[in-house]
Amino acid sequence: MLFSTVSANLLLLSVPSVVMAGLIPMDSRDVQADAACSDLVVIVGGPELVPDSKRSLIGPELPERRDIFPRAINADQKESLRLHNVERKKKKVGAMVWSPTLAGYALTYAKKLAKDGKLAHSAYEDRINQGENLAFSSSSVPIKQPGVVGTNGWIAERPKYKNEVIPKGDFSGYGHYTQVMWNTSTRLGIASASDGKGGYYTVARYSKPGNIVGLRPY
Repeated sequence: MLFSTVSANLLLLSVPSVVMAGLIPMDSRDVQADAACSDLVVIVGGPELVPDSKRSLIGPELPERRDIFPRAINADQKESLRLHNVERKKKKVGAMVWSPTLAGYALTYAKKLAKDGKLAHSAYEDRINQGENLAFSSSSVPIKQPGVVGTNGWIAERPKYKNEVIPKGDFSGYGHYTQVMWNTSTRLGIASASDGKGGYYTVARYSKPGNIVGLRPY
């Protein structure tokens, strides 16, 4: 699997699939999350796409379940949603809304990743009609908003996207960004789980899924 790495101390490098930046505050409104973590490292799992063979699995938006808890949105999740929508607005893409159901699924899978100690996408058949972005962050000091850290890592891929149809160009370098920006992904749930050793696994789930082969995000 391909990875992108973000380190909080260094400037943007031109190495494919590797971004090292202060979590790229793209403009004055963007938040540089956990800037006090001088040794902050973020690994962004390889992006995924929806190939033609899976396109038939895309149906109506996932319905909200009333038995998914917690239903309240925390500060990290709220800021992660805001950052998604700030970025989408730059390209005149409609805002996403929060989905407690997707957040519940994201939390369940984040806990599994933290337990297994590896960053790997769930099987698409296990989350039909859901896109997925992943991130792992670690530091010697507690990370207050791992969801925001992961979101900024995905958004940091923006310069690598040159308006190609998916997956042309450097898809491994921009695929998280295009899922963030996908115009038919209108609902978001994001959650993080600690591995107990200073690391956090962050999972974002999107409905409908993005990165559909042959299309553009906006």
